Amino acid sequence: MRKFLLVFFLLIGGLLAAQPTQHQYHEVKKGETLYSIALHFGTTVEELEKYNPDVKIGLKENMTLLIPPSAADKKKPSNYKTHKVVAGETLYSICRKYNISEEDIIKINPEVRDGLKAGQELVIPNSTNKNIAPVDNNGLAKHQVKAGETLYSIGVMYGVSVAEIEAANKGLAGRPLQLGEFLIIPEKEKTTETASASTTYLDHYFLHKVVAKETAYSLSKQYHISLDSLYILNPGINDGLQIGAEIKLPANREKYSKSFIPKSTVPSDELATDENLIDGTIDSTSEFLLYQVKPGDSFASLKASFGVSREELVKLNPELVEGLVVGKYIIVPKEKKQTDLSWLERKLNGTQVNVSTTTPSTNEIDRKEALNNQKTQDVPVVMGIKDTGVLDKNRILSVGLLLPFYASADSTNSLDELAQRSKFVLDFYNGFLLAADTLVAQGMNLDLKVYDTKNSVHTIKKKVSTLKKANHEMIVGPFFQKNVDYLAQALKDENTLIVSPLSRAVDVSGRPNLVNCRPNSIATAERLAALINENFMEANVIIAQSNTKADKELVRQVKARLESRKGDYLLSSVVSYDSISVVDEKEIKRLLNPNNQNVVIIVSENKVFLSDIISKLRALNSFKIAVVGPSSLLQIPTIELSYLNRLNLTITDQNFVDYKNPTTNSFVIHYREKYRNEPSQWAFQGYDIGVYFMKNLWNYGPNVMIEAKPEVLLNSGFSLHKIEGGGYQNDYLHLLGVRDFQLIRLANDGVLPAVKSAKAEEE
Repeated sequence: MRKFLLVFFLLIGGLLAAQPTQHQYHEVKKGETLYSIALHFGTTVEELEKYNPDVKIGLKENMTLLIPPSAADKKKPSNYKTHKVVAGETLYSICRKYNISEEDIIKINPEVRDGLKAGQELVIPNSTNKNIAPVDNNGLAKHQVKAGETLYSIGVMYGVSVAEIEAANKGLAGRPLQLGEFLIIPEKEKTTETASASTTYLDHYFLHKVVAKETAYSLSKQYHISLDSLYILNPGINDGLQIGAEIKLPANREKYSKSFIPKSTVPSDELATDENLIDGTIDSTSEFLLYQVKPGDSFASLKASFGVSREELVKLNPELVEGLVVGKYIIVPKEKKQTDLSWLERKLNGTQVNVSTTTPSTNEIDRKEALNNQKTQDVPVVMGIKDTGVLDKNRILSVGLLLPFYASADSTNSLDELAQRSKFVLDFYNGFLLAADTLVAQGMNLDLKVYDTKNSVHTIKKKVSTLKKANHEMIVGPFFQKNVDYLAQALKDENTLIVSPLSRAVDVSGRPNLVNCRPNSIATAERLAALINENFMEANVIIAQSNTKADKELVRQVKARLESRKGDYLLSSVVSYDSISVVDEKEIKRLLNPNNQNVVIIVSENKVFLSDIISKLRALNSFKIAVVGPSSLLQIPTIELSYLNRLNLTITDQNFVDYKNPTTNSFVIHYREKYRNEPSQWAFQGYDIGVYFMKNLWNYGPNVMIEAKPEVLLNSGFSLHKIEGGGYQNDYLHLLGVRDFQLIRLANDGVLPAVKSAKAEEE
């Protein structure tokens, strides 16, 4: 009996011991993540989600979590500690403080990929003297290749050149990187043989302290580093810069710092250079150097790079009379000896060019000939727009207009026979003809030929020989990207300016005689960033986007151009769900500041997303909200104008017709008289493009893009900038706003009026 009682009590004791301990709760603090909480309590994210299903849709501050019983009594692992982020800190500075790699922090705190925020708590591994990368037998750092990395980005990471990495890794040159492979990272200077890899890694960088007005984009330009590389080194700056933050940059970029004091030693080589120079062993006593012509080079781009005129280049390299040849070496002067006048100034002032009388040495000429006589593949001639030096106002301006009329092969010139699908083409054509009539009335001698492309590359191919024989000074068209791409390539050796009027996707890179009239996504990003920088530096800014690749890239470009902000004025983002084009209303409300101005930048063309977010913002009428969004908001039937008026909508758009303008009214009257119809947007665009380009071509000749000034016409504006090694891109966008239930053009300086809450307006 006594034995039975003993067994009974042992069983009861075992059962009591097996009972779970009392449940424990945890209130989520600012900056915490599921991963950091799981580490703190010695459990897993999966266990936390099992006991707290709500966290699957997002972890919120002050949310109460039920801690799994198996973890309730566990203490925080001894090999981890926490770090509270303070304003101005970067991922790099925290890594230096704890002597760990950025990878270690990101692995435990994946949320830092979206940027650091003041007050955020990070879980830090207790790992003193931990190497950031493995090392080889000689003590050199080794780097394991990750997805998306390139030799250039790895070089930026360690502060060494691509050539140095290839030299340290036999067989690497000329082949693609393999995911997961280890690369030996060379070290230029080592203080001791036992220097740790982490010390080598950190010594390859210097820190730049962010000041007011700086942007990630401006820093990338200042320090000659790509935006991608800057983000690789500083993943915490994706949401914009904070004043006082320290940005990590490769050590050999320090010479570009405004506070840099040059040392007596020669600076280390660049990671990458745009100058394709030979050998790198250049005679310092010579006034010349050899340059290898790259795709996209033109006489205009060489003048911009080396300050040397076409005449001087031809004198130094007589073979250039036939044009530039990609891959061939030419002699260029190291420094510009005088300021060249433009051909227009020479014509008007009667001034002649005085080219340098210094000539290259025999050795330099022989070296060039030896290089150019090596066995090379056939390469095309690259010509810029010809600078004739002659301004003849009595000449006949020859212009070709390529439009997709879709006319049948046996049709006459009667407009009635044109296909209905070409209605917008006809409107553009009518506007362009009215521009031609206007300029002819002002004294221009114009020969305008019109070609039907039928929106067909095959048709354009058949017309190329005709276009070459016509020797047009300018061709306007075709309309669509594939046709523009083909024509620009086919006429690359001709002295013809090609103007693409309508396709946003046209790329002018490597095409020095091509102009794109449609502002691209970069122009949009720059305008939106300027709008924020000029008006909302002390506002609560929220960027709302649908979850598409295009929207993500546009937002990335906007953020890269945002000026550094004070710590109290942070930037937030809200993104639509992956599966549906809506956002969480609670998330929007959480991000809004009840005591400050709120600005919601909407980056999307998805109509469902736009309608959803506008309706939710309208309902939050107790907040001061201003919306900056796309012009497509005005075309959605479900969005009433009163909604947009309450939200002080501001938009950027290429097109805007001010019917209160007397010049606009005059155009409308003439258009009605000539065509017995009302001008559409396409008619206004045809007129504007015709007037702007034909007028400037007539006044300034083939060098029109250098001389032409920014201008706003009836519907479109033109502000052209040259792409390095390529043609010209139009950046002009109107700044418009819905005010007092009307769409108006806002002040040119971009300064917006103060924003009131919808509730205050009603009162």
